[in-house]
Amino acid sequence: MKALLIYHALIRRLGLLEVGAGIFLLAAVIVLVFSQVVARYLFDRPQAWVEELCTYLFIWTVFLGAGAAMKLDRHIRVSSFEDSAGAGFKLFLRLLSFSVTVTALAVVAFYARKFIAVEMRSTSIALPLNIPRAFFFSVPLIWACVSISLSALYVLGRDLAHILAGAQLPPPFSPPAGGEDY
Repeated sequence: MKALLIYHALIRRLGLLEVGAGIFLLAAVIVLVFSQVVARYLFDRPQAWVEELCTYLFIWTVFLGAGAAMKLDRHIRVSSFEDSAGAGFKLFLRLLSFSVTVTALAVVAFYARKFIAVEMRSTSIALPLNIPRAFFFSVPLIWACVSISLSALYVLGRDLAHILAGAQLPPPFSPPAGGEDY
Protein backbone atom coordinates (compact mmCIF):
# COMPACT_ATOMS: atom_id res chain seq x y z
CA MET A 1 0.00 0.00 0.00
CA LYS A 2 2.95 2.34 0.60
CA ALA A 3 3.84 2.16 -3.09
CA LEU A 4 0.26 3.10 -4.01
CA LEU A 5 0.41 6.11 -1.69
CA ILE A 6 3.60 7.29 -3.39
CA TYR A 7 2.12 6.61 -6.84
CA HIS A 8 -1.04 8.52 -5.90
CA ALA A 9 1.03 11.48 -4.69
CA LEU A 10 2.95 11.53 -7.98
CA ILE A 11 -0.25 11.27 -10.03
CA ARG A 12 -1.79 14.05 -7.93
CA ARG A 13 1.21 16.33 -8.48
CA LEU A 14 1.21 15.59 -12.19
CA GLY A 15 -2.49 16.49 -12.30
CA LEU A 16 -1.85 19.77 -10.48
CA LEU A 17 0.97 20.55 -12.91
CA GLU A 18 -1.32 19.86 -15.87
CA VAL A 19 -4.13 21.99 -14.46
CA GLY A 20 -1.73 24.85 -13.67
CA ALA A 21 -0.07 24.71 -17.09
CA GLY A 22 -3.47 24.51 -18.79
CA ILE A 23 -4.71 27.57 -16.93
CA PHE A 24 -1.54 29.48 -17.81
CA LEU A 25 -1.72 28.50 -21.50
CA LEU A 26 -5.41 29.37 -21.78
CA ALA A 27 -4.76 32.75 -20.15
CA ALA A 28 -1.91 33.30 -22.61
CA VAL A 29 -4.25 32.52 -25.52
CA ILE A 30 -6.78 35.05 -24.22
CA VAL A 31 -4.12 37.76 -23.81
CA LEU A 32 -2.64 37.04 -27.24
CA VAL A 33 -6.02 37.09 -29.01
CA PHE A 34 -6.94 40.34 -27.26
CA SER A 35 -3.61 41.90 -28.25
CA GLN A 36 -4.15 40.75 -31.83
CA VAL A 37 -7.58 42.40 -31.91
CA VAL A 38 -6.08 45.64 -30.56
CA ALA A 39 -3.16 45.49 -33.02
CA ARG A 40 -5.46 44.78 -35.96
CA TYR A 41 -8.32 47.19 -35.32
CA LEU A 42 -6.71 50.05 -33.39
CA PHE A 43 -3.29 50.18 -35.03
CA ASP A 44 -3.96 48.31 -38.32
CA ARG A 45 -0.78 46.26 -37.70
CA PRO A 46 -1.69 42.63 -36.94
CA GLN A 47 1.06 40.15 -36.13
CA ALA A 48 1.04 37.06 -38.34
CA TRP A 49 2.56 34.79 -35.70
CA VAL A 50 -0.08 35.35 -33.00
CA GLU A 51 -2.74 33.14 -34.61
CA GLU A 52 -0.32 30.28 -35.16
CA LEU A 53 1.01 30.51 -31.60
CA CYS A 54 -2.55 30.55 -30.21
CA THR A 55 -3.35 27.42 -32.19
CA TYR A 56 -0.30 25.64 -30.77
CA LEU A 57 -1.02 26.79 -27.22
CA PHE A 58 -4.60 25.62 -27.56
CA ILE A 59 -3.43 22.18 -28.74
CA TRP A 60 -1.22 21.88 -25.66
CA THR A 61 -4.12 23.06 -23.46
CA VAL A 62 -6.40 20.36 -24.83
CA PHE A 63 -3.91 17.55 -24.29
CA LEU A 64 -2.93 18.75 -20.82
CA GLY A 65 -6.62 19.02 -20.03
CA ALA A 66 -7.22 15.44 -21.17
CA GLY A 67 -4.59 14.20 -18.72
CA ALA A 68 -5.95 16.35 -15.89
CA ALA A 69 -9.54 15.28 -16.63
CA MET A 70 -8.51 11.63 -16.29
CA LYS A 71 -6.94 12.28 -12.89
CA LEU A 72 -10.04 14.16 -11.72
CA ASP A 73 -12.39 11.47 -13.13
CA ARG A 74 -14.06 14.04 -15.40
CA HIS A 75 -14.04 12.20 -18.72
CA ILE A 76 -17.42 11.37 -20.18
CA ARG A 77 -18.49 7.75 -19.90
CA VAL A 78 -21.60 5.84 -20.75
CA SER A 79 -22.80 4.05 -17.64
CA SER A 80 -25.98 2.39 -18.94
CA PHE A 81 -24.75 -1.15 -18.33
CA GLU A 82 -22.92 -0.24 -15.15
CA ASP A 83 -25.97 1.31 -13.47
CA SER A 84 -28.07 -1.81 -13.91
CA ALA A 85 -25.34 -4.34 -13.10
CA GLY A 86 -24.24 -6.02 -9.93
CA ALA A 87 -21.00 -5.27 -8.09
CA GLY A 88 -19.03 -8.03 -9.82
CA PHE A 89 -19.99 -6.87 -13.29
CA LYS A 90 -19.26 -3.24 -12.37
CA LEU A 91 -15.79 -4.29 -11.26
CA PHE A 92 -15.27 -6.25 -14.46
CA LEU A 93 -16.34 -3.24 -16.58
CA ARG A 94 -14.07 -0.90 -14.65
CA LEU A 95 -11.03 -3.15 -14.99
CA LEU A 96 -11.84 -3.77 -18.66
CA SER A 97 -12.31 -0.09 -19.49
CA PHE A 98 -9.06 1.01 -17.85
CA SER A 99 -7.19 -1.90 -19.46
CA VAL A 100 -8.56 -0.99 -22.89
CA THR A 101 -7.65 2.65 -22.26
CA VAL A 102 -4.03 1.80 -21.46
CA THR A 103 -3.77 -0.54 -24.45
CA ALA A 104 -5.31 1.93 -26.91
CA LEU A 105 -3.12 4.78 -25.71
CA ALA A 106 -0.01 2.60 -25.94
CA VAL A 107 -0.86 1.92 -29.59
CA VAL A 108 -1.50 5.62 -30.29
CA ALA A 109 1.77 6.64 -28.60
CA PHE A 110 3.68 3.93 -30.47
CA TYR A 111 2.52 5.21 -33.85
CA ALA A 112 2.70 8.91 -32.86
CA ARG A 113 6.38 8.57 -31.99
CA LYS A 114 7.04 7.58 -35.61
CA PHE A 115 5.72 10.95 -36.79
CA ILE A 116 8.16 12.89 -34.62
CA ALA A 117 11.04 12.34 -37.05
CA VAL A 118 8.96 13.76 -39.90
CA GLU A 119 7.65 16.67 -37.85
CA MET A 120 11.15 17.54 -36.62
CA ARG A 121 12.13 18.35 -40.22
CA SER A 122 9.47 21.04 -40.62
CA THR A 123 9.14 24.15 -38.52
CA SER A 124 6.40 26.61 -37.69
CA ILE A 125 5.32 28.87 -40.52
CA ALA A 126 4.84 32.29 -38.96
CA LEU A 127 6.50 32.14 -35.54
CA PRO A 128 9.60 34.30 -35.15
CA LEU A 129 11.47 31.20 -33.90
CA ASN A 130 12.04 28.05 -35.92
CA ILE A 131 10.49 25.48 -33.62
CA PRO A 132 9.95 21.97 -35.02
CA ARG A 133 6.29 21.10 -35.46
CA ALA A 134 6.69 17.93 -33.41
CA PHE A 135 6.59 20.08 -30.26
CA PHE A 136 3.09 21.21 -31.22
CA PHE A 137 1.56 17.99 -32.51
CA SER A 138 3.17 14.64 -31.63
CA VAL A 139 4.79 15.67 -28.33
CA PRO A 140 1.54 16.88 -26.69
CA LEU A 141 -0.26 13.80 -28.00
CA ILE A 142 2.36 11.48 -26.51
CA TRP A 143 2.29 13.49 -23.26
CA ALA A 144 -1.46 12.94 -23.00
CA CYS A 145 -1.13 9.22 -23.80
CA VAL A 146 1.50 8.74 -21.09
CA SER A 147 -0.33 10.90 -18.55
CA ILE A 148 -3.68 9.19 -19.04
CA SER A 149 -2.05 5.75 -19.05
CA LEU A 150 -0.25 6.47 -15.77
CA SER A 151 -3.58 7.48 -14.26
CA ALA A 152 -5.35 4.38 -15.55
CA LEU A 153 -2.54 2.13 -14.31
CA TYR A 154 -2.88 3.72 -10.87
CA VAL A 155 -6.59 2.86 -10.78
CA LEU A 156 -5.91 -0.69 -11.98
CA GLY A 157 -3.18 -1.23 -9.37
CA ARG A 158 -5.22 0.25 -6.57
CA ASP A 159 -8.32 -1.75 -7.53
CA LEU A 160 -6.34 -4.99 -7.70
CA ALA A 161 -4.83 -4.24 -4.26
CA HIS A 162 -8.35 -3.74 -2.89
CA ILE A 163 -9.57 -6.96 -4.49
CA LEU A 164 -6.67 -8.95 -3.03
CA ALA A 165 -7.31 -7.40 0.40
CA GLY A 166 -11.02 -8.19 0.13
CA ALA A 167 -11.96 -4.54 0.58
CA GLN A 168 -14.73 -2.62 -1.16
CA LEU A 169 -13.60 -0.56 -4.13
CA PRO A 170 -13.46 3.22 -3.74
CA PRO A 171 -14.22 5.68 -6.58
CA PRO A 172 -11.65 5.52 -9.41
CA PHE A 173 -9.27 8.33 -8.45
CA SER A 174 -9.65 8.55 -4.71
CA PRO A 175 -6.47 8.09 -2.70
CA PRO A 176 -5.60 4.70 -1.25
CA ALA A 177 -6.52 4.02 2.36
CA GLY A 178 -4.51 6.23 4.68
CA GLY A 179 -3.76 8.75 1.93
CA GLU A 180 -4.74 12.35 1.54
CA ASP A 181 -7.40 13.58 -0.83
CA TYR A 182 -7.19 16.38 -3.42
